[in-house]
Amino acid sequence: MSMHSAPVGMPGLSAIVRGVIRGTREMPPTVLVCVFLLVTLVLSAMFAPLLVDHSPTYQDLIRRMQPPAWVEGGSADYLLGTDGLGRDMLSRLLYGGRISLAVAGLAMLFGASFGTLLGLWAGYFGGIVDAVVMRVVDVLLALPTLLVAIVLAVAIGPSFWNVVFVVSFLLWPKITRQIRGEVLAVKEQDYVKYAEGIGRSRLSVMLRHLLPNVTPSLVVVATLELGHVVLLEASLSFIGAGIPPPNPSWGVMVDEGRALLATGWWLSLFPGLAIMVTVLIFNTLGDWLRDILDPRLKLR
Repeated sequence: MSMHSAPVGMPGLSAIVRGVIRGTREMPPTVLVCVFLLVTLVLSAMFAPLLVDHSPTYQDLIRRMQPPAWVEGGSADYLLGTDGLGRDMLSRLLYGGRISLAVAGLAMLFGASFGTLLGLWAGYFGGIVDAVVMRVVDVLLALPTLLVAIVLAVAIGPSFWNVVFVVSFLLWPKITRQIRGEVLAVKEQDYVKYAEGIGRSRLSVMLRHLLPNVTPSLVVVATLELGHVVLLEASLSFIGAGIPPPNPSWGVMVDEGRALLATGWWLSLFPGLAIMVTVLIFNTLGDWLRDILDPRLKLR
């Protein structure tokens, strides 16, 4: 067997591309809708300054608590209405999406990178390294995620980068356990043994032969976890331990509208819907990617 070939049942990087292309030809309508919504969400967040005329933090008490434009008393200048301080809800929703998606993306980048490297190291070398890493992973995974997040966020204070750090810290154990399990199977393949036999360095074996073959599993897990990350960031912001006001964040917006639900139902409804739809999008896409890359790829 060529040492560059992929092991049976575990596609390499090229198989990801082939799997996605093959899957798009038979993409279910629900997945098509999720892809469209995700693209729309990302573009809206990226180009928020071009899509709205109002600043997300500008207060106009004269126009406070205006309902959405289609409700009696609403104005076309404020399509989704205004909040208790007269801030434009549409503007805050789009800018809040920018913050939520940025936190999710950066946290996944840092957490997945660290977790993948640690999983590769533990799975390939085994022994005391593997034992220590997995005991730490077991302890962290046994703790309540939200409780740990709250304690860490309160301890270091609310800010954008602190939220990214907290979420990344909670992400890496899941990624490490998944990647370590894949490496344990891949490293026994003949082409890995051959690479070791001809004198390839361990670093080269990990990066050239192990990493490409655990990437499909990493893609699936990362996509599924993105929904959890968005929900976790919103939860921290909701209780005041995440993104600090007046910065727009979906969790902050839900919290701010909680006390005004009787007179301003739109204050919490729209950011709540945004959180729900985003989580559903990532969960649906994660399930679809798992099916087209390898039906056996599941979270351990």
